[in-house]
Amino acid sequence: MAIAPLFPLHNFVGHPHWEKIRWIPFQDFSPSWNKLFDVTGNTLWFVVFGYLLHDQLSRNAHSRWTLVTTIAIAGGVSLSAELFQVFCHNRISSITDVICNVLGAGLGGYAAANQPATTSIELWLARWLTPVLDPQRFHKTASVCRHDRPLE
Repeated sequence: MAIAPLFPLHNFVGHPHWEKIRWIPFQDFSPSWNKLFDVTGNTLWFVVFGYLLHDQLSRNAHSRWTLVTTIAIAGGVSLSAELFQVFCHNRISSITDVICNVLGAGLGGYAAANQPATTSIELWLARWLTPVLDPQRFHKTASVCRHDRPLE
């Protein structure tokens, strides 16, 4: 996920293009399909990241700080990707992208924090991977959740 904005790697030139950064968020936003796709794509891309990161962090931490940590990590990853793009031809760094990424991670983290116990990630993995893999590998998955319920 963090590597995708880096491609194609041949665009990296090693000198910054500070004049190409869009510092003011949504400044050049127009109601076009391209801009709508860009904003929606950046937000949805990080919803998944925020959901999975929050789910992983909540196993070892207090839940009220987990969402803040998720948003902070997503912000760091997003800023790092945008900073890399400053040194690339044909890439434009934008604060709008950072805002959409952090918003998406926050929404994903919020969804993970407020999910019912029966929709935990372990149950989804068991449901979708059991037909592909050996069913015995996931026999303990339901007992990991807060409620011992059968998968189907």
